[in-house]
Amino acid sequence: MIDYAVTVWGTAAAPSIKLRLHEGTSISNKAKQATYVDLGQDLLLVASLDDIGLYTNFILYNCVASAPDSQYSMVLIDNHECVNSDLYPELIKSEGVAKSRGASVEKYVKFAAFRFASGDRVQFQCDVIPCTADYDCDDVVFGRCAMLNE
Repeated sequence: MIDYAVTVWGTAAAPSIKLRLHEGTSISNKAKQATYVDLGQDLLLVASLDDIGLYTNFILYNCVASAPDSQYSMVLIDNHECVNSDLYPELIKSEGVAKSRGASVEKYVKFAAFRFASGDRVQFQCDVIPCTADYDCDDVVFGRCAMLNE
């Protein structure tokens, strides 16, 4: 079983930003939402802002996978919006941003299914800061951390 949550920070009405887990690795063909998966199965963790209006983008950070008992946890995306490079290439395969002009923004991480020693459930939680047209975060960091760390 997989649980996930998003924390949204902002000053206007909170936008609808969803965090979902999909089977497979195609951001353009997210056919099946994942609930029960096999170890090593290809998965796609997607944060999406589907209705662009006041908010045009978002910062995705502090994404943590944890066991329900919180005994074990693992940072997938740190507080600088960087994917945990220690998990490449065994667990995390890639990350990126998909934008549909005027319609949606999706930030995603492709990874292999895993579990913690304490059980079969994994929870995902991420923090999000929505950005307005006045301050479009424009994906300055997300997906480019390897270049920043060189």
